[in-house]
Amino acid sequence: MTMSAFTPGPWKWWTSNSWRRLKRDDLGITQNVLEPYVARDGHPDLTVNEADMALIAAAPLMYEALLAADGHLQETLTDPKWHPVGDCPVLRAVQNALAVARGETES
Repeated sequence: MTMSAFTPGPWKWWTSNSWRRLKRDDLGITQNVLEPYVARDGHPDLTVNEADMALIAAAPLMYEALLAADGHLQETLTDPKWHPVGDCPVLRAVQNALAVARGETES
């Protein structure tokens, strides 16, 4: 099965009419990522595409991978055999992603 690409970011949580929605929000362009609704028979459901479902389901695994990468990069960059020049953009990106996942900052 071929899956379409997931919805590009940035994703933001919105609340309206007591419903939470996850939307793509980029320069005033919004697109639903995950939106709840009540079906005709009264049961709650939500709209979300398969690629976004796969990405959301993989989030815990990706978080653990980022933690491992963070530890490895920090250890490597402090090894006297490694002589980095200035800041490491990969380490900065990993640490920013972890901070966003923990709710410490926005993307």
